Amino acid sequence: MVLVAAFVAVLTTAVLDTAWAGCVTRSYGHGSVVCVCNATQCGALEGPPAGGRSPGPADGSSTPFWLYTSSKAGMRLHRADGNFTNAYARGATGAAVAGAGKDKDSERTVWARGAVRMAVDTVTKYQTVEGFGGAITDSTAINIHKLSPATREVLMRALFHETGNAYTLLRVPMGGTDDSVRKYTYDDTPDDATLANFKLAEEDVLYKIPVLLNASRVSGGKTRVMASAWTAPPWMKTNNQFVGGVLRPDMYQAWADYHVRFLAEYAARGVAVWAVTTGNEPINAFFTPLLIRFNSMGWTPMTQRRWLGRHFGPTLRRSAFNATKLLALDDQRMLLPWWLDMMFRDPKVKDYVDGVAVHWYWDLMDPRIGLEATHQHFPDKFLISTEASSADKPWDLVKVQLGSWTRGQKYMTDILKDMNSWVTGWMEWSLVLDTRGGPSWSSNFVDVGVMVDAARDEVLLQPTYYAMAHFSRFVPRGSVRVRLQVERQDAIVAPGQGGQGTADEQGLSGIAARSDVDAVAFLTPQNDVVVVMHNAGDSDTSVSVRDPRVGATSVVLPARSFNTLVYSMPTD
Repeated sequence: MVLVAAFVAVLTTAVLDTAWAGCVTRSYGHGSVVCVCNATQCGALEGPPAGGRSPGPADGSSTPFWLYTSSKAGMRLHRADGNFTNAYARGATGAAVAGAGKDKDSERTVWARGAVRMAVDTVTKYQTVEGFGGAITDSTAINIHKLSPATREVLMRALFHETGNAYTLLRVPMGGTDDSVRKYTYDDTPDDATLANFKLAEEDVLYKIPVLLNASRVSGGKTRVMASAWTAPPWMKTNNQFVGGVLRPDMYQAWADYHVRFLAEYAARGVAVWAVTTGNEPINAFFTPLLIRFNSMGWTPMTQRRWLGRHFGPTLRRSAFNATKLLALDDQRMLLPWWLDMMFRDPKVKDYVDGVAVHWYWDLMDPRIGLEATHQHFPDKFLISTEASSADKPWDLVKVQLGSWTRGQKYMTDILKDMNSWVTGWMEWSLVLDTRGGPSWSSNFVDVGVMVDAARDEVLLQPTYYAMAHFSRFVPRGSVRVRLQVERQDAIVAPGQGGQGTADEQGLSGIAARSDVDAVAFLTPQNDVVVVMHNAGDSDTSVSVRDPRVGATSVVLPARSFNTLVYSMPTD
């Protein structure tokens, strides 16, 4: 207990002395705080020093690390300094904690200190990371444009700049969604199978496309855009409605042409679309109007297989946009792998599809089994999570809970589990909503990481924003997940049993009952090692980290906290 207290004291000092300048906080009574940004200040942008996101290579005697922490208690990306191998953590004053020896005995002492022990193996590699981000819906773009130009620029930097969350993945709807102010498609002229009246909407030209171009500017050209359609024009569907129904078979080719026309219109306005999905949440249409009351169109694996194999696949591949990635499913992961098993019975469809898009909304019903099985069945198809938000269920009566740490923890838990199960990227639903969770023509209000109060010209950064920050700011595109073996000590060790704990490679068995800590590790293109750790428990937890290239160290994760440990690998 004394040793743990010493570590806490030193790490707290380090936070106070060397942390990123803190945000202006505000509590709304939902468990934690939001960070408030406006035209003149935004603590979220006071990021790492110009040297980068890690403290640099070892000086020949020990390897330094930085530990970034966000907590329910109010820390937001606070930084503590430390060193490997020689068993001390230091603050800005250079104060050291217990045991500064540099031999193997010291390393073993440090390793044994942790209630949770993590062994990093950068030789064993898994999937390559594509990135993190979210959707530029009509609502998102409208909310951004409601802010003053100065505050709008602050928000764009908080989302896309390297000193902000550095998002690189953007999902743009093809037409209207529940996060629109009206129902529409790009050709609402009945029976226009030749698409003579196809035209982008005002929402695209005035709002979404300017935001996409601005995001590219702020990110330094690093953003990639994927597109998803919620529904075909009503006249192409069996029920002639925006909500529900399925595509008429005689409209399969027109719907394929519609997609290619969209790609051309966006390209003409400077937005290159990197990927297109087969359509948002195809099973929604079968739950209308009881549960789903917004834009939707139904598919089965068999009808989608026919459309892809005979129409959209060949149309896309012989178009000027034949390099565009094609992502299947774009729905809940509980549909995996059987949806793909049925679609890919046509080998042409399998060849057309590059990856698989999944949503998080019913993840509790599928503890990653579908993701693991899909990777095993189709290892050449990358997995990517393309939508998440809070309060999406009908029984979520309080839609927006500003400052909810519980919702932030759910994001963190899901990202960790997804990344440990071959997922290459993770995206939120609408990146920016108002304080009601909209606007939404269908009143399908939800809670997301960034909310704006246009009347006060303020941006509110929620715990969910910081859950994503602990990945997106440190794990750039091209990073690779590496092996992380987690050994968790028994919380209470019976006399004579020794407390050997259990080993859990990659966290695949989930958070053990005896421990609330889970983690994932990456190696970046800059040769930095990034270990993201989540302490979901109500008490501080000591964690030891060992890497055979640099030694061992021990840190304390505060109760209810997100943590990112960063260090550079030796160059020799």
